[in-house]
Amino acid sequence: MRRHSLSPWLNRCGCVLLLLAAAFLRSDLSYRTPFVDEAINMYEGWRVLNGQTTHVMKFHMGYFPFSCLPLGLAGWVGGVVYARALNAVWGVLTVWVVMMAARRLYGSIAGYVAGAMFAVFAPAIAVSTLATYDSLSILFTSIAVYLWIEAALQGKDRMYVLGSLAMTLAVLVKYSAVMVAVATVAYGTVAAIRRASAYTGGRSPGRRIRVDGGVLRESVAAASPFVLLVLYALVYRGQLLQVWQGQILVKQSSDPEALREILKLLARYLWLPALLALPALLSRERRALSSGLLAVALAMVPYHLANRDSITLWKHTCYMLVGLAPLAAGGLACLAGLLRRWLPRLNQSIANGVLALIVVGYTGLTGQEMLFGLRSFWPDASELIPFLRAQVTQGDVLLMEGGAVGKYYLVEKGSPGHIPEEIFDTWWYEDEHGQGVEAYKRAIGAQRFDLVVFDYAFTPDLDRDLLALMQGSYEARASFPARVFGEYGTVDVFKPIR
Repeated sequence: MRRHSLSPWLNRCGCVLLLLAAAFLRSDLSYRTPFVDEAINMYEGWRVLNGQTTHVMKFHMGYFPFSCLPLGLAGWVGGVVYARALNAVWGVLTVWVVMMAARRLYGSIAGYVAGAMFAVFAPAIAVSTLATYDSLSILFTSIAVYLWIEAALQGKDRMYVLGSLAMTLAVLVKYSAVMVAVATVAYGTVAAIRRASAYTGGRSPGRRIRVDGGVLRESVAAASPFVLLVLYALVYRGQLLQVWQGQILVKQSSDPEALREILKLLARYLWLPALLALPALLSRERRALSSGLLAVALAMVPYHLANRDSITLWKHTCYMLVGLAPLAAGGLACLAGLLRRWLPRLNQSIANGVLALIVVGYTGLTGQEMLFGLRSFWPDASELIPFLRAQVTQGDVLLMEGGAVGKYYLVEKGSPGHIPEEIFDTWWYEDEHGQGVEAYKRAIGAQRFDLVVFDYAFTPDLDRDLLALMQGSYEARASFPARVFGEYGTVDVFKPIR
């Protein structure tokens, strides 16, 4: 695999243009009202910043000072656009880091290809324009991979420490990143054992492990920051168990087609970079580091196959692409080299450029088609929110499917005289006699809710039961469009008949 370099000024111009393109693709930040996940992060972060105790301090998929607090502050200052903009910055920086990692291994042109692939990748655009903490976790993951590559190439122990520290932060921001940490630790252990082993001759040839000071120092340096994760897990074991039971195990699908759906989605998102990665893996040059990138690329697959979770797969493909994009760029360089052998008169730079344009162009075009669906997971409340702001009076109690959106707009961003006392969600409600469906029914029968809002997207069975009970005691006041997965549904608003 031949490594190609460009002149310094071309490198600088190319880097700036690539980052500007990545920023442009992430510039649409007001495309809809917040998703429920976004609203939870901003609202609960705002509450913590205001000194209130909230469930995110314990029941959350990340350590809240790193996860929801930055988003809560951004949302408090400038609304959802500011929170999304913060993540867009993390997304653009990730493009740069991925580019630098590929460049360090396979040359300048490969760096641009890897960065461009990440820049136009639909899930990466979607994640970095959502007010969730995935984007920051992915950035730290990419920094960890880059620093480990630098450590291996330069032989500097402190780079291993910094890389593992970045990976530790990635896990604390979003617990899902622990899969990448485990995969890289497993690969690093195997690689260290192989380096420390040697064949012996004589009557009983075999393989023995010898103590190598350099390998030992590197292993200790790389492993030491992960002790922080072990200590964190011991201190917060109760909360982590609660998160495991409430946010991971509940996503397990009993659908017999779940595994097929996961494989189909993986193929849909990653078939092209996976195919392009093969030449880089088969090449002898940088094989150890290429195999390390493969470990990163495959890290999330066991979780989804074991848990049968296809819901969060699209987000996790971004972690996978941190390893896969540089590999694909290296494989593309190998293909260009093969073309050069077959067509000696062909300029390899031109071959690289043509192949890169085809691959990046295809990824970008198909990505724009996917992006609409990725941004339509939760119902859009663009028409609903102005109506609720006008209808709600001080001290009202609301029942709202996707109630976190209402809390963000009507409580955190509410205007004086129109701030409800409480907004309950259709996922959980409790009264003085208990919780669950019966508690909802008692509240409906007593007309305790001043407004009821259904979008029929995530608790349709409960919605139907409550609608039957509302006959004669609640009346429909308004209906608004609810776009879910690009299809049109409705959001209905009911008020009690007094």
